[in-house]
Amino acid sequence: SDVPMNGTVTTQWGQIYLTGTDADSNVFQLDTTDFIACYGFHVEAPAGSTVLVNISGSTVMMNWFQPFLTGIAVDHLFFNFPDCVAMQMNGIGWKGSILAPNATMQFNNGQIDGALIVSDLQGNGESHHMPFDGDLPVEGEEEFVVGSFD
Repeated sequence: SDVPMNGTVTTQWGQIYLTGTDADSNVFQLDTTDFIACYGFHVEAPAGSTVLVNISGSTVMMNWFQPFLTGIAVDHLFFNFPDCVAMQMNGIGWKGSILAPNATMQFNNGQIDGALIVSDLQGNGESHHMPFDGDLPVEGEEEFVVGSFD
């Protein structure tokens, strides 16, 4: 997505901190390499707002950590991996929906609270039904609501 970033990304001691202050929409940009030495992941944004995290890169390994949320609800957290072709998640308690339509995912010993959209899924990870219910910003448009198909 080409929606401009308006949130702050900080990394320190193996922790990634995403901090947003917009009451409606908070957008962050990461790279798959940011997860190589990641031991903790924190997202803070106002309650009721939507968080969009665009993550560039073709491969990602997310192992042995859990995202911690402050303010933001799981069903308003969306991770977009537009270029990813290979994903690995192990020993993780993931929070938020993942869109990686071109990725083959190996997912073991963990769970995801949210939607998971990948090309191919292997492993024994479990999914908890918490569909995305936020408002995603779209370049050139005000916004659209995901999941509103009436």
